[in-house]
Amino acid sequence: MALNEDKFGLLRYDPLRDPKADTTYECNRISIEPSDYVKDLEVHMSQNLTFTRQIDIAAERNKEYMLTLWKTLVLPKPVCCCQLWSSHKEGDIAKLEAVQRTFTSRIEGMQGLNYWERLKELRL
Repeated sequence: MALNEDKFGLLRYDPLRDPKADTTYECNRISIEPSDYVKDLEVHMSQNLTFTRQIDIAAERNKEYMLTLWKTLVLPKPVCCCQLWSSHKEGDIAKLEAVQRTFTSRIEGMQGLNYWERLKELRL
């Protein structure tokens, strides 16, 4: 069977012994070095059996990720058939703007920018 050595990860954990044992592992005569964490099926596991890295990744709010969420899940709702109902009341417009104002304030790197600066930076 052909194995891809680039896809191997080695975590050592043994609560009763030092996890840095002298045992070595190889694939296709290439040594597999121990790691602090490995990713398997999109789950990040660490040597100390915590999921801090997984939680950090799940809670990430980077610009690209958040804009994708905005454009695919949030924006279609308020713009659906807007040509028909086209709001002209200030209160209605303020409600819709509040959603965007709140959402954009939670994107990494947007702290410290006012609403209009965030819209310019995000090209919205």
